[in-house]
Amino acid sequence: LFADALRARLQQTHAAQVPALHARAGRWFAAQGLVNEAIPHLLAAGDTETAGQLIEGESETLLRQGQHTTLQSWLDQLPDDLVRSTPGLALAQARTLLVINQLDAAEDFLAAAGGQAAGNPSHGPVAAVAAGIALNRGHYARTVELALAALAQLPADSPLRPETLLHLGLAQSNSGAPDAAERSYADAVTAGRRLGDQRTAVVALFNQGALLHSRGALRKAAAQYEEVIRYARSVGVAKMPQTAYAQLMLGDLWTEWNDVKKATQLVTEAADRLAQGGLMRMLTVAHVYQARLAWAQGQLDAAQRALAAAFEVVDQHTLPLRYAGPVWALQARLWLVTGNLPAAAGWAARCGLSPDDATFALVHEEMYVALAHVLHAQGRSADAAQLIGRYRAQMMQEGRGNSVIVLAPLHAVLVDATGDRDRALKTLKSVLPDAAEEGYIRSFVEVGAPLTPLLTILSRTRQSPAVATLLRRLLDQLASTAPALIPAPPSPSGPAPSPLVESLSERELEVLRLVAAGLSDRQVAEKLVLAVGTVKKHLNNIYG
Repeated sequence: LFADALRARLQQTHAAQVPALHARAGRWFAAQGLVNEAIPHLLAAGDTETAGQLIEGESETLLRQGQHTTLQSWLDQLPDDLVRSTPGLALAQARTLLVINQLDAAEDFLAAAGGQAAGNPSHGPVAAVAAGIALNRGHYARTVELALAALAQLPADSPLRPETLLHLGLAQSNSGAPDAAERSYADAVTAGRRLGDQRTAVVALFNQGALLHSRGALRKAAAQYEEVIRYARSVGVAKMPQTAYAQLMLGDLWTEWNDVKKATQLVTEAADRLAQGGLMRMLTVAHVYQARLAWAQGQLDAAQRALAAAFEVVDQHTLPLRYAGPVWALQARLWLVTGNLPAAAGWAARCGLSPDDATFALVHEEMYVALAHVLHAQGRSADAAQLIGRYRAQMMQEGRGNSVIVLAPLHAVLVDATGDRDRALKTLKSVLPDAAEEGYIRSFVEVGAPLTPLLTILSRTRQSPAVATLLRRLLDQLASTAPALIPAPPSPSGPAPSPLVESLSERELEVLRLVAAGLSDRQVAEKLVLAVGTVKKHLNNIYG
């Protein structure tokens, strides 16, 4: 406060001298090697050329330390033509914009960097940043192409290598190439540790855990998530978002292992950290996990409150379908549990997915599962069985064992509903050894009472000790599950909405379609020429 008062007094009494004093201070700090202290003074003095040189030299360190906001603030104070005409500054601007997901602007500055860098060693860095932009656009094949090109040109000690290897691994993982992704993540960890990029090393460690999780190696995944937290603490970056993500994923694993108490503790702590850090996308995931845990305990009101919190985050921050989709998917399943088939059917009709989709995206898994539940409730068990069967086949081909296992109980019940019990039993039996080894419980219990006859038949046949133990545990869990958790099977005569549930109006269905597509309340209001309050009223009716 005293320093602020002195500066204010100086501005009042000797305003003309202020720029010169800032320039002297900036030069002095720079001479002492205190670049971060020098830059604000040089910017205040209007010496943007010298400031730009220092910012260019310091940009990599700032990015590595996660100080994107500081770097962005300094770059924004430089003349636009200076930034665009200086390859290092244009590249730094593109990288900061990539971090905050302003992809068009990032691409614009990258084009400037690429134009200025033609024929010189900057081409490797340009390709590396272009790979990051392609990854964030979901263009995975292009990401792989650009990342490999960048790695071929970047020197072994380039600070961009760890991040480029990480982006390569993410693209490979999303393209159904888990073995290649595993190698890229391992290389990213090694490069990050060697070059001092501990943040990228932590992110790569986390994604190694996520890959193990996706493959169905739950116990190894848990150990890896714990390693993420331990390593981040050991290198002084314990507050990184990935440590909260790791905690959240551990909560998901303990949910699957049916230890609701431990899972709730982990997820609650992670949600608090995500909220404090303003990490809204993953906070939405945390709220979905909280809803699922409440559902597991038969607390449907609490589950609905958690989903309402998730919807609020989605609406306020206009999150994409990748994050909004799982919220709507669980909402649809809760509608089915509480007998509100019209609302669930309205969502299914307008969610943008179909049982006839040619290929499936892993990020939409929860939505496809919810769609199958709705189809089953409508008496379209054959369509639902075909959908989940095709989805599991693709996941099996891509090496995503977790999806293969967690959807097997639902697949078996749907097949059984079509009258093919032998195939239903075969479907269920095929995953039991792996499920027993990794401790899968919750995915079976959530399917509910229709699974009991199949498990009972299998329990009366010869099984390995581990599978026999799993079958007994599953049957015990299903017998004690609160009835409210188990949706009623469809009527043989087709869907019959509960007389206590009022069907959705056409306007409410239109609102539902637009919100499911990712529009905010205000955007829905503008689209339908309604007041925002009217949209909220329709949503209240939909939520019941």
